[in-house]
Amino acid sequence: MEQMTSNHISTKNGHPSSDKALNASARTFKPQGYSTKSSSKCKAMETIQEPIASEDTTTKVCLTLKEIKLLKIGDLVDFRDYYGLFCTASIIDCDHNSNRIKIHYNNWGSTYDEWWHYLSSSSNSETRTNRSILNPTRSNNNNEDEEDLASDNDNDENNEENDDNSEIITLSQSDKNHRIARYGSITSRGIKRQCLKYQAEEFQKNMVEANSNNNSIKVNELQVKLPMAFWKKNENYIDDKKLFINKWLNAKIVSYKTAAKYSHHIKIGVYVNEDHYEYWVHPDNNDECRPLQN
Repeated sequence: MEQMTSNHISTKNGHPSSDKALNASARTFKPQGYSTKSSSKCKAMETIQEPIASEDTTTKVCLTLKEIKLLKIGDLVDFRDYYGLFCTASIIDCDHNSNRIKIHYNNWGSTYDEWWHYLSSSSNSETRTNRSILNPTRSNNNNEDEEDLASDNDNDENNEENDDNSEIITLSQSDKNHRIARYGSITSRGIKRQCLKYQAEEFQKNMVEANSNNNSIKVNELQVKLPMAFWKKNENYIDDKKLFINKWLNAKIVSYKTAAKYSHHIKIGVYVNEDHYEYWVHPDNNDECRPLQN
């Protein structure tokens, strides 16, 4: 795992280093500053995005707090690391009395195993959250979804108020749940949004050509709205965070890998207060990335 540099770029050399095969006996948890011009080809492709195959994929991606509390040793999940990358992961230990579980990233070494405290310090009750990660579309016919949305909005307001009054960020329960999803719901998913798929593939093609011809790579731009986990991770480095939180920021693609352990994520580079940061996002996440807007 790469260390943070002087300008606070938080990256891995890929991610944790050693590969591990999935345990065949493991159980899957099954609970109930850049240019702002965008290309015309990208615009055209954005109008013919492929539909999501199943509503469950969009509305039941994140686990709820209740579902997290049901996890046990051997269960499989998709878990997002501190750098934004969703990985297949196994639950290797549980301490629900202390509201924590131990995560092992299946394709990476045990050095990166992590005890995750899943209960938000701002939670007074077991808030039900169901925020979608991929192309979030809610069903208005589901009362629980409506309650979840209201809870998310309340938590977002709390975060904004907290950031106005202090440099310390407290993650809401929704923000906490945003790190854990149903096994395979993200890690087994290719890019469905045609415009961003085109951008990622174009970046990859340009990278190969640049390396072979010893040329600089063409800039491939988009916009990102970074999750609260990113701001929490970098809260000691970024001043005036409230000017950037929940805002769309111009960014560029700096890496795209299709190997299973990277699950079609793209790494973006973004400037905040003239410092450069990098983070992984999945192109199908409408909440976090989109093509450049005019």
